[in-house]
Amino acid sequence: MKKSSLFVSIALIFTVLYSSMATAHPTGPLLKPPEGKWSIGPGFAFIPGDKPGTAVSFDVAYCYFLFAVSATAKMIAKDDMLLFGGSIEVNANLILSVGGGAGYMSDGADNNDFLFHAFVGLPIPLEFLSRDIMRSIKKHFKSAIIEPYYRYNWFGDRRWHEIGLMLKMMTFSI
Repeated sequence: MKKSSLFVSIALIFTVLYSSMATAHPTGPLLKPPEGKWSIGPGFAFIPGDKPGTAVSFDVAYCYFLFAVSATAKMIAKDDMLLFGGSIEVNANLILSVGGGAGYMSDGADNNDFLFHAFVGLPIPLEFLSRDIMRSIKKHFKSAIIEPYYRYNWFGDRRWHEIGLMLKMMTFSI
């Protein structure tokens, strides 16, 4: 795909999404993006490969319009290493959540390096859960999602794929 075609495609998607939020719509905006709201929650992932691994994380994100900036604390068990660290990520939330980030991971010994990653996820609202579960969630938060995701990680000279699931509680309705 040519760069100009990619740019036009992204601009078209943004225009359609932005126009769906227009308040001139007779019933009000179809989507109401967050304006300075928060999401928090854990994540769990599988890391496939010759020596499979796992990752657990906890994420806090500040959400504004179609974008989010998140801070994540993470533990990764991979290749006989137990890494601890954190990262910062920037996302664009269109239909898919797409983003990337950087951080630092360490095992406290020889494996200390910067971590870079690219991310794509599919947020799924949990409104389909039973009323009792949603009622207990909504005592403290306005909505919740599960987000299956894929993340490609660069850590020093190592590369790995991460396939996981995040649970996010939000201070805004979706």
